[in-house]
Amino acid sequence: MSKYKQNEYVIGDLVAFEHMKVDKIENADMDDVGVVVSVDGAPGMYGVYWFKTSKITENLAPHLKLVYTIEEK
Repeated sequence: MSKYKQNEYVIGDLVAFEHMKVDKIENADMDDVGVVVSVDGAPGMYGVYWFKTSKITENLAPHLKLVYTIEEK
């Protein structure tokens, strides 16, 4: 996401859930961390591989947050 506007991710971005008020959804754990594995599909949808559950889910950008930030100089 470093070169892109907010809520746009690229393959390889490390993400976590954000703005979700549930403990668990199908195939995912709210405390899990994942990596974006696909960006093709509906606009704003990202395929994320979740490390804890070993599952891939499709997620809307507003429900994801970047786990790290890199300051560009």
